[in-house]
Amino acid sequence: AVFRNPTELATLAFARGSLGPLLTPFLGHLRISLQALSFLGKMARLLLVLVLPAMSEVPPWALDCGDGDCSSGTFMLQTDLNRVRHAKAAVAKASYKSIQRTDVINTTQACLARPWACEAPYNCQNYSLEMSYQFAEKMSSEDNRSNLQTWCSEADSPEVEFIDMAQQCLAGNHTKAALIAHDVQRRVGLKNGDETLVWNIDAADCFANGGCTNTEITESTTLEEAEAMCDRRYGREAWAGFAGKTVGVVGPPWDGEHEDEWRYLACAMGNYHCDIFYCRVNYCDDPEMIKKYAHLTLKDPLLPVDGQEKSADFFFALHPEHESLRKAS
Repeated sequence: AVFRNPTELATLAFARGSLGPLLTPFLGHLRISLQALSFLGKMARLLLVLVLPAMSEVPPWALDCGDGDCSSGTFMLQTDLNRVRHAKAAVAKASYKSIQRTDVINTTQACLARPWACEAPYNCQNYSLEMSYQFAEKMSSEDNRSNLQTWCSEADSPEVEFIDMAQQCLAGNHTKAALIAHDVQRRVGLKNGDETLVWNIDAADCFANGGCTNTEITESTTLEEAEAMCDRRYGREAWAGFAGKTVGVVGPPWDGEHEDEWRYLACAMGNYHCDIFYCRVNYCDDPEMIKKYAHLTLKDPLLPVDGQEKSADFFFALHPEHESLRKAS
């Protein structure tokens, strides 16, 4: 098995729009499919940007081998598969939001395919394997800002990737970014035999992280405003100090697990606000997703997820138009 991503999948993205990021060369291959072990770079959120399959060649720093030897071989991805309710085998094969490949990108091809990616704030012409390892330890920029260079791991791809989502997000085209992330996640699912696989993981994440009840974020929300929202929700030190390799340990945000870690990731990668739009556009009004995951809706979408009460009541209070679906949720 090979980790591919925004996170083919740490998101399975989470990135959403999230993420996955992922997130490996990083949540960029992102939301949401997963990005991390050799490196993260997409993610995802989104929503959309990072984490499975269960077995793969991963670098020693991504493993906890106790007293054993982590220098070579194939190891079990450190994800608590017991938390996965359905289709454990399928999830074990998937990559969520951007766990990326381990080789260095072709920077010449990246600059030809996406000239804008070789300009600030992406600067993918400077992307390297060493840099991806640095992101594994700290995702944000040196000055503790959101780091859009983390999306570069798929900049040389001929296909539409999470870095294209990130570009539209930065340009303020949040809905278009959401649609791009959704399609990338579809491809990830298809590679694993089910185009809805990652969509379901992302949908659960959306309800559980407040993506379907956050009204603070609008189509005009900027990256700078999103950073301020991250500060209010978690504090700059928490999200700016986030290590990308963490998502490779906690696993995808299945059924509301490890939601705050994935939000840290989105904040550090600069797609926190577009993760919310990824949720709104693709899942929050989907009857089937509402039936499955509305019960994961948290009480206050502007506060950390951990420890909060969750109930379908919070979703239907804000979305009375879907009240007929309450009994099925």
